[in-house]
Order: sequence, then C-alpha cells, then structure tokens
Amino acid sequence: MGRPRFNPSRWDRLSKEAGIVRGIEQWRDRREKYATRLEESISDPATAEEMSEGRLRSVRAQVESARGLLAFIERLHDDLQPPGIHRARLD
Repeated sequence: MGRPRFNPSRWDRLSKEAGIVRGIEQWRDRREKYATRLEESISDPATAEEMSEGRLRSVRAQVESARGLLAFIERLHDDLQPPGIHRARLD
C-alpha cells in the first residue's frame, strides 16, 4: 500500500464518521468496522448498481484512506512509546 498521503481534513472526517474518540484500541477496532461497512455497501450488487461510478470511486477511496490512516496511526503510536515499551505494530 505504501505511505498514506497526508490529508488531515479527510482523516478528521473519517475519525468522526467511525466514532473514534481516543485510544489506539478505538482506532484499531472502529476504523476496521468503518472500512468493512463501506466495503459491504459497495459489494452488494443491488446497492452498487444504484450508485454512480463517481460514488463508487469515492467509497473505494474512503476505504483506502481508512486503511492508510490506521497504518499512520500505528506508526505514530509506536514512535511515541517510551523506550523499552513493547510496540504492537501491525505489519
């Protein structure tokens, strides 16, 4: 996937839509649920058929942003840990 593009306004919107308030566990859990919900919304043929091509691209971009944001948050979380603390990076 590479490095996520820096987009604070999109990330702020995404965290609000996913209901993320604080803590790395909320980032992991709620971001994944959010991305899964989005994927399910476009994987249903009946629903996807009703969406415009532009809307489908937008939802796919939101899923990619959600995944990229978690990768960024994981790295940030690890980088902010004091020396000697076990790092739980998801590689």
